[in-house]
Amino acid sequence: MNDVAEFDDGLLIEIAGTVADKATKTDRGAEATNGEIVIASVRIENKTEEPYDAEGVLIGAKYGDGKDAQIIIDKTDELQSGFSRKIKPENEDVATVGFAVPFKELRKVTFIVDPNDDVHEAISFTGRVHRD
Repeated sequence: MNDVAEFDDGLLIEIAGTVADKATKTDRGAEATNGEIVIASVRIENKTEEPYDAEGVLIGAKYGDGKDAQIIIDKTDELQSGFSRKIKPENEDVATVGFAVPFKELRKVTFIVDPNDDVHEAISFTGRVHRD
């Protein structure tokens, strides 16, 4: 999985790690996959001159031939739905996001990170997700 994208202004987005796992009792959204999920650590590093507002960043996932993966809602907040704050210059933040993906589809999972602003285009990372 080619997992780093760097924009001209110095913003860097990376899929820092992925793993396939089973949903916990506090997770909602994996009912259709019998609790089979993938977890991605999405890292944004801000090498720009300005604070970067990461709260608007959209993170999604697809599997197989383009099926949308349901995002996991975790009551304990171990899994997030995205970023929750601005990232100062020379700082970074990581959002850990889960998606319902059947284990039989782990060969091809695509994570889409959309900065959702007027400057940076959406990027996608496709590859295999391994199980622990």
